[in-house]
Amino acid sequence: MDIRIQRIFLGFISLFMVQSVFAAEETPVKEQPTVEEETVPVIKVKPIKIEDYSNLQKAKKSQDTELTKDKKNNENPDQKTKPPKKAVDLVDPKILRRTIDIADIDSQDVEIGGFYGVMSVEDFGVNPVYGGFINYHVTEDIFIGARYGQTTTELTSFERLSGARLLTDAQRDLAYYDLSIGLNLLPGEGYIGKNWAFNSNFYATAGVGSTKFAGDQRFTLSWSAGYQIVLQDWLAFHVELEEHMFEIDILGSTKVSNNVSLQSGFSVYF
Repeated sequence: MDIRIQRIFLGFISLFMVQSVFAAEETPVKEQPTVEEETVPVIKVKPIKIEDYSNLQKAKKSQDTELTKDKKNNENPDQKTKPPKKAVDLVDPKILRRTIDIADIDSQDVEIGGFYGVMSVEDFGVNPVYGGFINYHVTEDIFIGARYGQTTTELTSFERLSGARLLTDAQRDLAYYDLSIGLNLLPGEGYIGKNWAFNSNFYATAGVGSTKFAGDQRFTLSWSAGYQIVLQDWLAFHVELEEHMFEIDILGSTKVSNNVSLQSGFSVYF
């Protein structure tokens, strides 16, 4: 009895094991999840024709030729192509300029000159005057000078009416000298026509001196204003207005006599 039970039990066990084997074969194996592959864009390649290929080959040869030329030019910069001559003509016009010769004052500082003009002596008429001067130019704008001049006066109105003579012939001679300081005010240029240009200058002076007139030496104050034109580097022309003031008592009462002269002259530089 026990042997039968054991055989039945073993038969069940064997049957169970066989069914387990078949069940394992029929059960599908679960596939493990796979990582999604990256999508690669698809490039459509257009087929190249024989003509296009030939054109590409020609373009490549032309490009290689240009690169070879550039390389040679870089190695030999003197062999580069020169710009056309027309470009040079456009940027290099020929302009005719007019040359003007302007006289400058000579580099020397000493100036010597003479003058001639007329002088109005109060109560004694208008008479010719002449003299000379010397200037020393301290700087370009400042100079100091000495001047001498003389004239012969006429009869006064009283002498003509009364017939009396207040002065002798020697006493009628008027001579003056003064020391002055001058200032160049407006240096510039003067023009004569289209082709002549000269350096010019306005100046003024003031000084003190002495006047010999009517048998006496009289202290004198003087001032002047003038215009100078430099004709050459060593030669200049002057036009000047000058006044001399001194006291006089010939007619009985003392008064200040104003005596104005207008003169012109030339000077040279050393």
